[in-house]
Amino acid sequence: MTAEPEVWTTMRLLQTSARYLAEKGSPSGRLDAELLLAHVLKTERIRLYVDFDKPVTDAERAAYRELVRRRAAGEPVAYLIGEKEFYGRVFRTDRRALIPRPETELLIDAVLRLRPDRDAAWTAADLGTGSGAIAVTLAAEYPQATVHAVEVDEAALALARENAEAHGVSERIRFHSGSWVEPLAGLTFDFVVANPPYIADGDPRVEPGVKEYEPHVALYAGPTGLEAITVLADGLPTLLRDGGFWACEFGAGERDAIADLLAARGWAPAFENDLAGIPRLFVAHRRQ
Repeated sequence: MTAEPEVWTTMRLLQTSARYLAEKGSPSGRLDAELLLAHVLKTERIRLYVDFDKPVTDAERAAYRELVRRRAAGEPVAYLIGEKEFYGRVFRTDRRALIPRPETELLIDAVLRLRPDRDAAWTAADLGTGSGAIAVTLAAEYPQATVHAVEVDEAALALARENAEAHGVSERIRFHSGSWVEPLAGLTFDFVVANPPYIADGDPRVEPGVKEYEPHVALYAGPTGLEAITVLADGLPTLLRDGGFWACEFGAGERDAIADLLAARGWAPAFENDLAGIPRLFVAHRRQ
């Protein structure tokens, strides 16, 4: 009597993979398994549970197992599936740029709170644009604004252009290749946003998957971690219009050093915490 062939359903595959990823050290094994399987099956995560008893083909299972293997080895999910959600929009994501983080969305919240007029023709800058998540989001949230996006890495700048095109805002974003404020000489802005590298060289707290897969130019600032923020603090005063501000993300444990750095250069910062209660960003105006 011939044995029945083994059947792998959506739910069986999901449960097995979630356990495996958790055993391999993933802090979000279930979510990782869902995102990867939804990607392979070209469906939404909710459909995994609606179609929990649907058989998975051998080809689908092979593709999924390869992604799970790579995730277990530390490769970020966003790079495996090629996208990441940021502020309610999906961005193309690959190893050319840093993966957009949820805490960076707080920068957008701060800008929208300080500049509530969505229909004003603001002029803004996103320094170190990376994937373009901040620049594209600002252009989408302010449909009359012009956004200048600066990036020193040409590959990342190309990715930012792709995301701007995908979201239909490329005509209102001016892309600049160069380092921080250098390409913006002669321009002025209503506000500037930056998520610069702020990790000190050799910081042992960096997760292995981040250190191995994400671009170091977007992660490490230098020996202290404050090098990029120092450059911005020195260079931005001539770029901001009267009443303009600078919103910037920084690393855990850097608040006091940044407060001293900004005060010494004539900035008046207001610090804000992330959702974990850790100081994570500041909004700074020039002192009158």
